[in-house]
Amino acid sequence: MEVTCCHYANYMLANDNPSLARGLPNNGTLEGGINLPDNGTGYYHNPVGDPMDTDDWGTLALINVIEGTGRNWNETHTSSRMMFGDLSLQNGGYFPPHGSHRNGLDVDMRYVRNDGGEIGLNLKEDPAHYDQQGTQYLIDLFIERGNIVSIFTDVARSGLSGSVVVDDTAHYDHFHVRIDDPDGIGN
Repeated sequence: MEVTCCHYANYMLANDNPSLARGLPNNGTLEGGINLPDNGTGYYHNPVGDPMDTDDWGTLALINVIEGTGRNWNETHTSSRMMFGDLSLQNGGYFPPHGSHRNGLDVDMRYVRNDGGEIGLNLKEDPAHYDQQGTQYLIDLFIERGNIVSIFTDVARSGLSGSVVVDDTAHYDHFHVRIDDPDGIGN
């Protein structure tokens, strides 16, 4: 079943889900991946240097998490959108330079800026434009979705916290959200 609709939340019954995360985030593939539209309510894709629709594929579960979080974000942040970067390739698999992002369960999110700019933010090079409170709010929205396994961030630079926050100093220019595999891990 090919899915061509633009927004997927509550669109399909669970048994109509065409997507399947195979293997693990660092050694897997994506079957029946769904392309997340580059723009939606409360979010947009920053495809700098990426050919269109190459790196924004995920499982239905991941797409629903991003779109749902975007709608929640939009309820209180109508003048700014959350920005996502890489998900997975259409069929998953090795995706340089990532060690994961291989089976449609991972998304890179950009830190929130305090100047309203819709460009990335490097906490090493430009900490003055970082909105820690806004980013923590965004992290909390993801955690509230209930199926988040890990959020990787440079804790010392970002100051972020939460039950699933994992310190990873490589994540100084984005944070990384990983969801639970809805059909079980390692299949």
